[in-house]
Amino acid sequence: MELEVTLDTQQSLVESFSTLVYKNTPLAHFKKQFAIACRDCSTDSEINPTLLKDIQRSFRAVINYLNTKIYRSNLDTEQQKALGEWAHQEFIAFVLLGTWPSRSFRKPQDIAGDHHTIKQIYANGSQERRAIGHVVNHCFFEEPACKAVVNRKNYIIEEVRQLLNANQGQDLHVTSVACGPAEELFSVYEQLADADKKQLKATGLDLDLRACSYVEDKAKQQRLRGHFRVHHADILKPHTYPSFLEPQDLVYSMGLIDYFSDRLCVKTLNNIYDILKPGGEVIVGNFHTRCPSRVFLDYMLDWPLIYRTEEDMERIFAASKFGESQVYVDYEEERVNMLVRCKKR
Repeated sequence: MELEVTLDTQQSLVESFSTLVYKNTPLAHFKKQFAIACRDCSTDSEINPTLLKDIQRSFRAVINYLNTKIYRSNLDTEQQKALGEWAHQEFIAFVLLGTWPSRSFRKPQDIAGDHHTIKQIYANGSQERRAIGHVVNHCFFEEPACKAVVNRKNYIIEEVRQLLNANQGQDLHVTSVACGPAEELFSVYEQLADADKKQLKATGLDLDLRACSYVEDKAKQQRLRGHFRVHHADILKPHTYPSFLEPQDLVYSMGLIDYFSDRLCVKTLNNIYDILKPGGEVIVGNFHTRCPSRVFLDYMLDWPLIYRTEEDMERIFAASKFGESQVYVDYEEERVNMLVRCKKR
């Protein structure tokens, strides 16, 4: 039995979809095993590793099925929304039991993917103290979308390290746009000898004052204030950029433009172009349309993004000041997040 998109009413579509999910995925098994975990967690401080693995695999199988049927079938926007809302209703109680998905859904700072949310992904939910919360967090952190967030951080770490090595002791100017917790830059500094840290002149720009305060405090604690500065700025408004910002060797942004329309993406790239030195490079991240975790972002967590293809990114760059410069599309290991690169002529 396949999902028919020509059903008479939206309600019959949802009912048919619900039947298909239970019939063709391990959703019932997932619920049964999770109920066992909830009971066990009431008496034990840790969950059985085999049970945890089984729950996570069942969750991944269900999410993959939902994602395929909602986004890769011949459904219109209203039909996608109806099925997505069913998925939300089916999983919302599960979502609220984990500190990370619960916070991601509630958005206490009114920002999707704020610095604390991203920091929790990097830390793999280590702040969670409840065993059942650990089960829920684990299911989400093993999703390709969350793994891609960690992978893109590591991608930037390696890129900055390679540039430092190639610069042969000369200063390297790097700016992170919408820097969030800027963990990738702190990681690079931690790997450098004290004598080499001064070569990396890093700047973080963010519109979120809380993120700026977090980065500034951490830079002070690690005695990096002479090398790593953060500034409250709006990338869309160049007059808010710090006066000390020199022409940059690298400007990157990993989690910004997939919230922006094409027009705002072009404006962002134009402003980045202006602060790059000739030969400097921009790297921007954007989630790909093939993301197999989209349903949990769009509907379970109410965390909508603008997913794009390689062709979309090439078109956006061509409309910007980068013009006909060669655009390279790279990927993190999950191939969920594109890392799109282009040099200023």
